[in-house]
Amino acid sequence: KPADGGRMVIDAPAEQYSQIGAQRRVARNPRRIEQCCIHHLPGAIQFDQTLRRQGWIGLQRCSSGDEFIGRVFRPDLGIAANPLAVLRALLARGAPPNAEKRRPWVTSLNTVHRTLMAPEWQATTDGVNFAQVVCEIAKHLAPNAAVTSDAGNFSSFIHRYIGFKPGQAFLSSVVGAMGAGVPMAVAACLRDRTRQVVSFSGDGGTLMTGNELATARMYGVNPILIVSDNKSYGTISMHHIVRYPGRPYNAATDLRNPDFAAWARAFGAEGITITTEAEVTPAIARAFAIKDRPVVVHVHSSAEQMSAWRRK
Repeated sequence: KPADGGRMVIDAPAEQYSQIGAQRRVARNPRRIEQCCIHHLPGAIQFDQTLRRQGWIGLQRCSSGDEFIGRVFRPDLGIAANPLAVLRALLARGAPPNAEKRRPWVTSLNTVHRTLMAPEWQATTDGVNFAQVVCEIAKHLAPNAAVTSDAGNFSSFIHRYIGFKPGQAFLSSVVGAMGAGVPMAVAACLRDRTRQVVSFSGDGGTLMTGNELATARMYGVNPILIVSDNKSYGTISMHHIVRYPGRPYNAATDLRNPDFAAWARAFGAEGITITTEAEVTPAIARAFAIKDRPVVVHVHSSAEQMSAWRRK
């Protein structure tokens, strides 16, 4: 641990980490987090105010490219090095003296981690809780799966419930830029045709760039595209509710969506619809069983469950 009591942030690309959603864990567990001297924040961005508000003086950042250091938050010491090599070097130094005394503390942190990732959710009355869909998909991910995510609150379910493993990859948007989910899935398929590719998008993002499904058909690649349709720009709705309670917002955020399963079939892809919890398990199994064409799974999701962490 640095002599000045600072902390180190380890920033790594997707193929070098096993779990994401670190910013939410920082926010929800500040007392436990501030006890640590090394933190692994994959794709670490937008953390400057959060970290310094919690007293992270002497902040260090290790990133694989010097172009990222100081770009978003201001470290006191930037280290341009391969993060995985840094972690290996730290491990090679061996356990510190009296490491056994830390076991209860490590166990307590692991308990928090496992509690947050437990496949548990509450029933919703206005559609399917997207948590159930994501938990079911996690059961089918291959060891080499590439998962892509558009921007939106639906992605919080991925962050919370999918425990990524070595060999898997996660590609996501930055700073809330919508529309990347489907194109990234097509690109991932073209880059490595041996990979299983699963994409998550909201209804809004799918309406922006979902027609890249035509590119998938043209080049003969077969991603599985999961569309979370809560008939609104859900993230924007949440910000309205939280920041301006009582003010009307639906005129600015409601969407009139197509039947995305029928839309998929118009491209020559498979279209599957989920409207109830009972349909989730068989529908996801069917989606992963199809190998000869792209699959679009149209999930009629709950708007009441605004994110993996918040309900209306």
